[in-house]
Amino acid sequence: MQYRIDIGVSEGSLWANGSLKQPIELTCVACLEKFVYDIKVPAFALHTELHGPETVNLSPFMREDILLNLPAHPRCDREGGRVCKAAAATMAAAAETKRKSDWSALDRLKLKK
Repeated sequence: MQYRIDIGVSEGSLWANGSLKQPIELTCVACLEKFVYDIKVPAFALHTELHGPETVNLSPFMREDILLNLPAHPRCDREGGRVCKAAAATMAAAAETKRKSDWSALDRLKLKK
């Protein structure tokens, strides 16, 4: 994990803000191939009350923000660095298929003048 966090204590509270980045391996929902994806949290922020001298573990808060930024439907071509094999095959099949114009139904419509 890469992180850049500023931490401070003010009036009995701990605050932290910064950015997080965690590379993980995901599976593309289209082609089912594995790829590495960087989960980025550009605006990590935390404010918690302190109740005396204590140790504060930021790991659960950081983990939660990273999990909230996981893509719901990961695709290997999301970042633009790759071309998804499934998407390329779909586009090639669509290019080969001849279909009627979207306006063909309107062309058959007979309007009274």
